[in-house]
Amino acid sequence: MLSLAEIDNDVVELNNDLVIVIDRRFKKGFITGSDISSYAYCPRLAYLKWGICNDYGYNGIVATKRNLKSIAIGRVLHEIYANYIAEGKSEFLVYDLERGLAGHIDEIRLYSDKLLVIELKTGHSTYHGQGFARIQLKFYMYLLSKCVSRLQGILLTRDDKAKGFKIWEVVLKKPSKVEEIIKSLRKSVILDKIPEKVEDRRKCKSCILKEECLKSPH
Repeated sequence: MLSLAEIDNDVVELNNDLVIVIDRRFKKGFITGSDISSYAYCPRLAYLKWGICNDYGYNGIVATKRNLKSIAIGRVLHEIYANYIAEGKSEFLVYDLERGLAGHIDEIRLYSDKLLVIELKTGHSTYHGQGFARIQLKFYMYLLSKCVSRLQGILLTRDDKAKGFKIWEVVLKKPSKVEEIIKSLRKSVILDKIPEKVEDRRKCKSCILKEECLKSPH
């Protein structure tokens, strides 16, 4: 079982209380589900996060030191899910090598004539916040849709009141929206062109890369 201390092996300290948490499942340069989710939240944030990790030679996420405990707990909960709860294939990796896309799916499970694609979110989540988790799940479904025709997405989010998880069904109705995000993010990172600023006081105030964003052009 993964211990909380083991995350230290995957942490690279940056300036301003920031760290990179390395994702060793993917090599440097791949666009992952986490990148897609970040882009849906803020294109500029996704570009900056991806660029920082790539510059340091890693695939991973950028976070603050105070968030390391919750990230470590999330890893432990995901391992518990994979080892003791998942009924299908857990920790499933899917790739689109031609376009440099990669996804880590918590579980895929055959149910009747459908393939269930299950994404577990261990952090606190409002219904609004689920939108970005849904995009990430749809990205995984999009990658699988190249070889599987009948897919059903299942999003599991924390329900602390019930001491369990809520279950949300997710359907990939409009692959074009996922394709648009992929195309835009790939264009930004390949051409090294930062997206335009979109002012959102609520998002900008709490953004961990606010200083880096202000230093960048446009």
